[in-house]
Amino acid sequence: MMIAITHDQMVALSAPTLTYAWLVDLPFETYLTTHADDVVVEDKSYLASAHIQSIPMLSRSQGIKVQDLSLTFTQQQTELQDLFSRPDIFGQGVSLKLVLFTEDGQPVSHRAIDVYKGYFDHWTHHQNPKRELITVVLSSPWSKPNKTSGRLANPAEHQKNHSTDKFFEFSYDTKKILGWGGEV
Repeated sequence: MMIAITHDQMVALSAPTLTYAWLVDLPFETYLTTHADDVVVEDKSYLASAHIQSIPMLSRSQGIKVQDLSLTFTQQQTELQDLFSRPDIFGQGVSLKLVLFTEDGQPVSHRAIDVYKGYFDHWTHHQNPKRELITVVLSSPWSKPNKTSGRLANPAEHQKNHSTDKFFEFSYDTKKILGWGGEV
Protein backbone atom coordinates (compact mmCIF):
# COMPACT_ATOMS: atom_id res chain seq x y z
CA MET A 1 0.00 0.00 0.00
CA MET A 2 1.43 3.32 -0.99
CA ILE A 3 1.13 5.94 1.73
CA ALA A 4 -0.39 9.18 0.44
CA ILE A 5 0.54 12.31 2.36
CA THR A 6 -0.79 15.81 1.72
CA HIS A 7 1.51 18.82 1.60
CA ASP A 8 0.16 20.04 4.97
CA GLN A 9 0.88 16.65 6.54
CA MET A 10 4.42 16.69 5.14
CA VAL A 11 4.97 20.14 6.68
CA ALA A 12 3.60 18.87 10.02
CA LEU A 13 5.92 15.85 9.90
CA SER A 14 8.95 18.10 9.42
CA ALA A 15 7.98 20.53 12.21
CA PRO A 16 10.17 20.65 15.35
CA THR A 17 7.29 19.30 17.48
CA LEU A 18 4.77 16.73 16.40
CA THR A 19 1.47 15.74 17.96
CA TYR A 20 -0.23 12.65 16.60
CA ALA A 21 -2.68 9.90 17.47
CA TRP A 22 -3.46 6.46 16.12
CA LEU A 23 -6.87 5.74 14.65
CA VAL A 24 -8.24 2.21 14.50
CA ASP A 25 -11.16 1.43 12.18
CA LEU A 26 -12.70 -1.78 13.48
CA PRO A 27 -15.56 -3.65 11.79
CA PHE A 28 -19.17 -2.59 12.12
CA GLU A 29 -18.45 1.15 12.39
CA THR A 30 -16.38 0.95 15.56
CA TYR A 31 -13.77 3.72 15.58
CA LEU A 32 -11.19 4.19 18.35
CA THR A 33 -8.27 6.57 18.86
CA THR A 34 -5.28 6.81 21.18
CA HIS A 35 -5.89 10.57 21.49
CA ALA A 36 -6.95 11.94 24.87
CA ASP A 37 -10.15 13.39 23.34
CA ASP A 38 -12.61 12.21 20.73
CA VAL A 39 -11.47 13.08 17.20
CA VAL A 40 -13.50 13.64 14.03
CA VAL A 41 -11.53 12.79 10.89
CA GLU A 42 -12.99 12.23 7.43
CA ASP A 43 -16.55 12.36 8.81
CA LYS A 44 -15.89 9.53 11.27
CA SER A 45 -16.02 10.08 15.00
CA TYR A 46 -13.18 8.23 16.74
CA LEU A 47 -13.78 7.59 20.42
CA ALA A 48 -10.97 8.42 22.81
CA SER A 49 -10.18 5.09 24.26
CA ALA A 50 -8.05 3.87 27.08
CA HIS A 51 -8.84 0.49 25.53
CA ILE A 52 -5.93 0.65 23.08
CA GLN A 53 -3.04 -0.79 25.04
CA SER A 54 -0.42 -1.22 22.31
CA ILE A 55 0.16 -0.83 18.61
CA PRO A 56 3.23 -2.57 17.25
CA MET A 57 6.10 -0.81 15.57
CA LEU A 58 5.59 -0.66 11.83
CA SER A 59 8.54 -0.72 9.50
CA ARG A 60 8.63 1.56 6.49
CA SER A 61 9.37 -0.18 3.23
CA GLN A 62 8.54 0.20 -0.42
CA GLY A 63 7.18 -3.32 -0.74
CA ILE A 64 3.80 -4.76 0.06
CA LYS A 65 3.17 -5.18 3.78
CA VAL A 66 2.86 -8.92 4.20
CA GLN A 67 3.07 -9.30 7.95
CA ASP A 68 0.22 -9.93 10.32
CA LEU A 69 -0.31 -7.21 12.88
CA SER A 70 -1.37 -7.55 16.52
CA LEU A 71 -3.27 -4.87 18.41
CA THR A 72 -3.76 -5.11 22.17
CA PHE A 73 -6.78 -3.67 23.97
CA THR A 74 -7.58 -3.50 27.67
CA GLN A 75 -10.83 -5.20 28.55
CA GLN A 76 -12.45 -2.47 30.65
CA GLN A 77 -15.92 -2.93 29.20
CA THR A 78 -17.62 -5.83 27.50
CA GLU A 79 -18.35 -3.98 24.23
CA LEU A 80 -15.07 -4.99 22.62
CA GLN A 81 -15.39 -8.61 23.64
CA ASP A 82 -18.97 -8.63 22.32
CA LEU A 83 -17.75 -7.12 19.04
CA PHE A 84 -14.89 -9.60 18.65
CA SER A 85 -17.19 -12.52 19.52
CA ARG A 86 -19.47 -11.92 16.54
CA PRO A 87 -19.20 -14.87 14.14
CA ASP A 88 -19.34 -12.57 11.11
CA ILE A 89 -16.33 -10.47 12.14
CA PHE A 90 -13.75 -12.81 10.60
CA GLY A 91 -12.44 -11.45 7.30
CA GLN A 92 -13.90 -7.98 7.93
CA GLY A 93 -11.66 -5.04 7.03
CA VAL A 94 -9.65 -3.25 9.71
CA SER A 95 -7.38 -0.28 9.16
CA LEU A 96 -4.79 1.55 11.18
CA LYS A 97 -4.29 5.26 10.50
CA LEU A 98 -2.16 8.07 11.82
CA VAL A 99 -3.58 11.55 12.35
CA LEU A 100 -1.36 14.59 12.83
CA PHE A 101 -2.47 17.65 14.77
CA THR A 102 -1.85 21.37 14.31
CA GLU A 103 -0.60 23.49 17.21
CA ASP A 104 -4.21 24.37 18.09
CA GLY A 105 -5.15 20.68 18.33
CA GLN A 106 -7.02 20.25 15.04
CA PRO A 107 -6.31 17.36 12.66
CA VAL A 108 -4.01 18.47 9.83
CA SER A 109 -6.03 18.64 6.59
CA HIS A 110 -8.83 16.79 8.45
CA ARG A 111 -7.35 13.63 6.90
CA ALA A 112 -5.56 10.64 8.30
CA ILE A 113 -2.59 8.82 6.85
CA ASP A 114 -3.45 5.20 6.00
CA VAL A 115 -0.71 3.04 7.50
CA TYR A 116 -2.07 -0.52 7.43
CA LYS A 117 -5.11 -2.23 5.96
CA GLY A 118 -5.86 -5.82 6.75
CA TYR A 119 -8.56 -8.23 7.78
CA PHE A 120 -9.75 -9.45 11.16
CA ASP A 121 -8.13 -12.87 11.59
CA HIS A 122 -8.59 -13.89 15.23
CA TRP A 123 -8.49 -12.65 18.81
CA THR A 124 -7.43 -13.97 22.20
CA HIS A 125 -8.36 -12.99 25.74
CA HIS A 126 -5.63 -12.83 28.42
CA GLN A 127 -6.09 -12.28 32.11
CA ASN A 128 -3.46 -11.44 34.70
CA PRO A 129 -3.82 -10.17 38.28
CA LYS A 130 -3.74 -6.51 37.21
CA ARG A 131 -5.94 -6.43 34.11
CA GLU A 132 -7.60 -8.25 31.27
CA LEU A 133 -6.22 -7.85 27.75
CA ILE A 134 -7.55 -8.70 24.32
CA THR A 135 -5.13 -9.23 21.46
CA VAL A 136 -6.51 -8.92 17.94
CA VAL A 137 -4.54 -10.30 15.00
CA LEU A 138 -4.99 -8.65 11.63
CA SER A 139 -3.91 -10.40 8.45
CA SER A 140 -2.64 -8.71 5.37
CA PRO A 141 -4.40 -9.93 2.22
CA TRP A 142 -0.90 -10.76 0.95
CA SER A 143 0.34 -12.60 4.04
CA LYS A 144 -0.53 -16.11 2.93
CA PRO A 145 0.23 -16.30 -0.80
CA ASN A 146 0.69 -20.09 -0.72
CA LYS A 147 -2.67 -20.82 0.89
CA THR A 148 -4.60 -23.10 -1.46
CA SER A 149 -8.12 -22.31 -0.26
CA GLY A 150 -8.18 -18.55 -0.62
CA ARG A 151 -6.43 -15.81 1.23
CA LEU A 152 -8.76 -15.44 4.22
CA ALA A 153 -10.99 -18.47 4.47
CA ASN A 154 -11.62 -21.92 3.17
CA PRO A 155 -14.93 -23.62 2.33
CA ALA A 156 -15.29 -25.15 5.81
CA GLU A 157 -14.81 -21.78 7.53
CA HIS A 158 -17.20 -20.13 5.09
CA GLN A 159 -19.89 -22.74 5.77
CA LYS A 160 -19.45 -22.30 9.52
CA ASN A 161 -19.42 -18.48 9.55
CA HIS A 162 -21.95 -17.88 6.77
CA SER A 163 -24.30 -20.85 7.00
CA THR A 164 -27.23 -18.80 5.67
CA ASP A 165 -25.32 -17.63 2.58
CA LYS A 166 -27.64 -17.94 -0.43
CA PHE A 167 -25.04 -17.10 -3.10
CA PHE A 168 -24.92 -20.58 -4.60
CA GLU A 169 -28.69 -20.79 -4.97
CA PHE A 170 -28.60 -18.03 -7.55
CA SER A 171 -25.23 -18.58 -9.24
CA TYR A 172 -25.81 -21.46 -11.64
CA ASP A 173 -22.60 -21.14 -13.67
CA THR A 174 -20.35 -20.81 -10.61
CA LYS A 175 -22.16 -23.71 -8.96
CA LYS A 176 -20.93 -26.02 -11.72
CA ILE A 177 -17.24 -25.38 -11.08
CA LEU A 178 -17.09 -25.09 -7.28
CA GLY A 179 -17.25 -28.01 -4.89
CA TRP A 180 -19.03 -26.35 -1.98
CA GLY A 181 -22.57 -25.28 -2.78
CA GLY A 182 -22.83 -27.32 -5.95
CA GLU A 183 -22.76 -30.87 -7.14
CA VAL A 184 -19.46 -32.63 -6.60
